[in-house]
Amino acid sequence: MAKVNRSTQPASWNRFGDRLRQLRLTGQISQRDLAARVGIDFTYLSKLENGRGEPPSVATVRRIAAELGADPEELLAFSGKVPAAIRDMADKDLRFAYFINALPMLSREQLGHVYAAANIESVPLVDDETRSRPKVKRIEKGPQRAKAAQSHQKRKQ
Repeated sequence: MAKVNRSTQPASWNRFGDRLRQLRLTGQISQRDLAARVGIDFTYLSKLENGRGEPPSVATVRRIAAELGADPEELLAFSGKVPAAIRDMADKDLRFAYFINALPMLSREQLGHVYAAANIESVPLVDDETRSRPKVKRIEKGPQRAKAAQSHQKRKQ
């Protein structure tokens, strides 16, 4: 797999990882447990949380959301993935395709009108200046940390 250059990746990848970590920690689920439940490798999950991998497929994002009890549409939005229904609609309706392409050019006020017309609740805006990454606690201390390190070494062999 090719390495991802973090400086050129979309900002949504990092927000997806931050949100994924936040949801997982809030649910007190380990990376290994979540990965096993979803059917992905825990190292891939770690890369996602650290913004070093491209977000998974729409189906996998939906499985992750289900396991975390999260809104799948929120995680899809953070991942930058476009559901198949939206792509299909854009393929069939040229006006809709133009509308989707014009959205980034709208002002916040204009977007507010679109959200109101679509009956979408108010969601806090993501502000890259104030957004902070959740702190990750190290659980292993003393003898537990040494045991975890030994276990890690065995897995590497």
